[in-house]
Amino acid sequence: MVRARRLLKYLGIALLAVLVTVYIALPVGFAAYASLRHPDSVGTPPEGFSEITIAADDGVPLAAWYAPSANGAVIVLLHGGTDSREGVRAHAAMLREAGFGVLALDLRGHGASGGHGNAFGWEGTRDVRAAVTYLEAQDGVGAIGGLGLSLGGEVLLGTLGTTPALKAVVSDGATHRSTAEYLAVPGRDGLLRSGVVRLMYTRDHAGTEGGRERRGDPPVDGRVPGRARAGRAPPERRGPPDVRRRRPLHRRRAAGPDRGLDRRSTGGPPPRDRGRR
Repeated sequence: MVRARRLLKYLGIALLAVLVTVYIALPVGFAAYASLRHPDSVGTPPEGFSEITIAADDGVPLAAWYAPSANGAVIVLLHGGTDSREGVRAHAAMLREAGFGVLALDLRGHGASGGHGNAFGWEGTRDVRAAVTYLEAQDGVGAIGGLGLSLGGEVLLGTLGTTPALKAVVSDGATHRSTAEYLAVPGRDGLLRSGVVRLMYTRDHAGTEGGRERRGDPPVDGRVPGRARAGRAPPERRGPPDVRRRRPLHRRRAAGPDRGLDRRSTGGPPPRDRGRR
């Protein structure tokens, strides 16, 4: 009896430690990391570029390099997380040599720009809009596009649907800024694969922060991922109840898009329907 009580006590302590780590330590740790500024020493502008400063709609000063366009198109060039425009110096030179105008921007909280730290880019949309507004006022600008690396790519994708003047975007290495964005890609809804992401954006499950629908971003592939319940795939990816539970496995290939069933559908006599036991 004493051993059982002691074992239960240790199990309770272990469970409490796990809960505190998952629901307090991890969220607070990620929030602290995301709030840190990432200043970086930025060198002199590349050849043909000038140093400029623009202001976002909330007054945050944003440092940038700018080179006018030779072909009428200008590219908003964004760096990755914890980096600065110094990290895209080679990209800026390449684009200018190809005839494009380039505005290489330090996102807020990065490089020489002002503002608080924002490692996940949740306010980066303001920065891109400020860059686009600046370019629209310049002579010889007929089209505006974007090239972003990692975090910069995520910010550009989040801005694309709400900024008509931004005509095209190349996103190199973008990941996700919320659970909804992660689950919008087919095949990621399994708990084993998405568990860490769900923990990172726990508040997003309640629809309070970070969801694409909350930010006003457009749906992905015609879907609004923010409306999918946490832990479940969007409705169009789930077969009807009779397909998922009652049909034999060897007939499911033609019935719906359930993942992982094709490898088991090799013919032979129908297996037992375990769902009816």
